Amino acid sequence: MSATDITKSFHGVHALRGVSFDLCRGEVHALCGENGAGKSTLMKVLSGYHTRDSFGGAFQIKGHEASFYNTKESQRSGVAIVYQELSSATNLSIIENLFLGSEESNLGFLDQSKMLAEAKQLLDLFNMTVSPLTSVGELGVGECQLIEIAKALRLRPEILILDEPTSALSDQEAKILFQVLRKLKAEGLGIVIITHRLNEIYQISDRITVLRDGESVGTWKTQELPEDQLIAAMVGREIKDTYPALTTPTEDVTLEVKNIKVLDPNNSSRYVVDDVSFSLRRGEILGVAGLMGAGRTELLLSLFGALSVEQGDAYINGHRHYMKSPEQSIKNGMALVTEDRKRYGLLLESDVAMNVTLSSLQKTSFLGWLKNQVEAEVASQFVDKLKIKTSSIKNAVQNLSGGNQQKVVIARCLQTQPKVLLMDEPTRGIDVGARQELYKVISDLAASGMSVLVASSELSELIGLCHRVLVLCEGRLTGEYQRQDISEEKVMSAATRFKKRNLTKTQTPSLEAAT
Repeated sequence: MSATDITKSFHGVHALRGVSFDLCRGEVHALCGENGAGKSTLMKVLSGYHTRDSFGGAFQIKGHEASFYNTKESQRSGVAIVYQELSSATNLSIIENLFLGSEESNLGFLDQSKMLAEAKQLLDLFNMTVSPLTSVGELGVGECQLIEIAKALRLRPEILILDEPTSALSDQEAKILFQVLRKLKAEGLGIVIITHRLNEIYQISDRITVLRDGESVGTWKTQELPEDQLIAAMVGREIKDTYPALTTPTEDVTLEVKNIKVLDPNNSSRYVVDDVSFSLRRGEILGVAGLMGAGRTELLLSLFGALSVEQGDAYINGHRHYMKSPEQSIKNGMALVTEDRKRYGLLLESDVAMNVTLSSLQKTSFLGWLKNQVEAEVASQFVDKLKIKTSSIKNAVQNLSGGNQQKVVIARCLQTQPKVLLMDEPTRGIDVGARQELYKVISDLAASGMSVLVASSELSELIGLCHRVLVLCEGRLTGEYQRQDISEEKVMSAATRFKKRNLTKTQTPSLEAAT
């Protein structure tokens, strides 16, 4: 595939300016750049999402000019794309999602046995043990991402485009995906990958193309472009000290959790959080690590009152925290930054001001009427404080970059004046420059006395950001490490301690027995 002088505008604003790009057979080509650089737009142009009459320039596949007016046409030409935004039909099963729009039939009837066999092969490819008949609505974000990739591979493409494929995956799941990609590459597949995880770029790619502000900065062989030069090419400046220095937390315990047990909403015989206890000090950043399905998200949701707790207690500053509902949790001094900001954290079509004040309307309203001036003042303060880049507080949140959208979510949480801030995958889908800004925000919050609990699938992020890290495996707390003792080897060992064991209400091995 080769593209020449691609130009694309939205409402008079250039998203791409004369960008050229090429992909060879049997290579992995990384497309890099900050949020808003034009990466996703370019891939949507090349995959037919943006129709041929909506952009300038030209591109070819196998030497022939390509002219797509929808994604079906691009698929027939051997192009498959997995978008950053998940598009699964959550009310359908895995097998129904995999074959949606391209069902196998025999004599006019659905060939269920053939589809089931192929679905199992695709799931086995990613070491997924879930049944193909499981509803996608029961899956976590990471599992949904793998289903999306499997669906694309089912089309047997010659060109595969992956936009942030690992943003919802743990390091271990990402390794499995990369094993699959290397196999496909060896078979001659051309792969374009967009990722903000720089270590992944150097693990998997052969070449790197960098975009900045809608223009091409250049293309390099991966081994010839050091990471610091890649970052400089992406952001236009040198970035140093990705993780800020941490202040020392006090000895005062802000959050104390005792023997929390949470049942799997989809399987009443299994605990997703099983007898977990820990404490969080004032001014401390405490990390939560674990593989996909370990219970990281469920732990945060249960503490916030969004997931029913069967057993256990929690205390905030010594006062009982009943974990009954998000509303009560906010009143008790707790806030949550969800793992999927677009699905659960934001009203994308609403403006910045409304999103910032949404969880604390009592502060910006009187007798049920919104005080627009107060709302504007509050939103403007947080835009300045968190350095949210937006043309106006009346700008729709969907128009902001991923990093600035995340800052809006954090602003809304801070407006509730929490004592404990829960953050689930706070930097998912955010570029390296925006990550550094968010790390500084988190560090400053801890320095001001706030207690922060961060769940992340990126070990390097937890190691660089946190004072202490907890490790979960299949709902159990299997490790706890102080900052000076943390290593990827130790965390991974604890994260796989009970792997492939089925922990149920009647079979929960003790930590002492496991050690």
